Order: sequence, then structure tokens, then C-alpha cells
Amino acid sequence: MNEIAKDTGKTALNVAEGFIKIANENMANAIKKISVQKGYDISDYALSCFGGAGGQHACAVADLLGIKKVIIHPFAGVLSAYGMGLAEITSNHQHQIEQPIDENNSISSECSFLIKC
Repeated sequence: MNEIAKDTGKTALNVAEGFIKIANENMANAIKKISVQKGYDISDYALSCFGGAGGQHACAVADLLGIKKVIIHPFAGVLSAYGMGLAEITSNHQHQIEQPIDENNSISSECSFLIKC
């Protein structure tokens, strides 16, 4: 951060504030995309936050959205970890095959062993 500050002629604090402002704008824009841009008036809604830094951003994001009420649950910082702890343990395996498909939309038999795992 100090290097960016030096290159831009700003203080490290100004650079950090800029990073936070960009993050807040991105979060607000994501919320607008699924609400305001679909015709919803969210000004009477409450913004509920979660995640380790949720409380750090919640009020600023709410201000950007014109939302006046923010809900910060006492366990908001560990909600994602809690959910991960409750999630079913699964495994997903993928393999990339760079092989042209034939006219039947199938790959050659020499690659089929990769798909069986």
C-alpha cells in the first residue's frame, strides 16, 4: 500500500480509504443489479450483513443504496464459517480434455478413461 501511496502522491490512509470505497461501490452495485434495476424500491428495506468484514461495510453500502436500516446479527462475522460447518461434505472432480468431438458429439475412446473418475 505504501508503494501505491508513493506512486500516486497520496497517503497510505487515502489509498486504503479508496480501496474501501471501491469495495462498497461494488457491493452496492451488485445489490442494485438484483433489485433496483429490476424495478424494486429498496429504500424501505433493511440491509442484513454477514461475513468477517460485513459490519465494516454495511452502513456505507446502505447509504449508497438509500437504505436507512441495517441489521448486524451478533454472529454475522462467523455466519459463513457456521454455514460451512453445517454443509454436507462432498467432492467434485473435473478434468479438462482438449480433444475434438466427432459427428456424434462424443470424444475418442482414448480419452474416455478420464471421465470415469
